[in-house]
Amino acid sequence: MAPVSTSPVSNIPRTAEDEQVLRRIARYEDFTTIDWVQDAQRERQRVQELHAKLDQSWRSLFIRAYEHSQAWWVILLVGLAIGVNAAFIAIATEWLSDLKLGYCQTGWWLNEKFCCWETWDTYGSCPDWRPWST
Repeated sequence: MAPVSTSPVSNIPRTAEDEQVLRRIARYEDFTTIDWVQDAQRERQRVQELHAKLDQSWRSLFIRAYEHSQAWWVILLVGLAIGVNAAFIAIATEWLSDLKLGYCQTGWWLNEKFCCWETWDTYGSCPDWRPWST
């Protein structure tokens, strides 16, 4: 493997900031040398430095609230994504299951239940639902 300081494109110079970022990335190369204790220490130091910089302004209060609620936002977003996926799968499954039997004349996207919501006749049939075979 090439050293961190060499650039794959030789005519592009790297700045000191680029070198620092690359050193941080190279620390976790191949995901085999993650030092969780060192990572926890760095996170604790980052939080202490952040709190040392903050005062009692509205901006500082917002930053503190954001720092304390970050994990909950991630949990909320993951939960919402799972819920939306589950709802989509449930609706698509029901629609595809009814699609093999027929289709709704008034709206192809409706399954039989919603197509015939108010139009069921006394014999239990629906004039808007068209079966593939008669």
